Amino acid sequence: MKKFGSSVFALAFFFALSLAGASAARADGATRTLIASGIGLANPCSGEIVIVEGPGQTIYQENPTEDGATHYQINGVFRGTGTGSFGNVYHVTLRQGGQFDAPTQDFGSYQTFLTSYKADFVSDGVAPNFSAEGTLKVFVAGGQSVGGIITSLTVSRCQ
Repeated sequence: MKKFGSSVFALAFFFALSLAGASAARADGATRTLIASGIGLANPCSGEIVIVEGPGQTIYQENPTEDGATHYQINGVFRGTGTGSFGNVYHVTLRQGGQFDAPTQDFGSYQTFLTSYKADFVSDGVAPNFSAEGTLKVFVAGGQSVGGIITSLTVSRCQ
């Protein structure tokens, strides 16, 4: 296990924060949002910079509780493919989610929820595989997820 500090390069972004690229569908009180996404990280095993792009999907749901409050649930997945700075091809699956009694922050016109994530980076060739974990902030407006951004990278492992 390796903890990341300020001396280690870690560029991370998730979801394009653009309503223009988002599409949503509602079913049973849940909203599914699809957004063109990307993520970039340094491979902790080799130092290779890996940037991948692909579709991201988030399911957001608000449920009333018996006491009249609201319970929130967010789950998302991103799958992407890209090439690292050494020419290696990587496939990534990132999963994030959480359940909440209240938004992490409420700004009136939009809310944020701080979820945990785990990402697995798998190489097509001889490059070492790795995983990453941390927190991801999901932005919700009008009852649907409109984007998100990785806020921390706490653990990265060689596999």
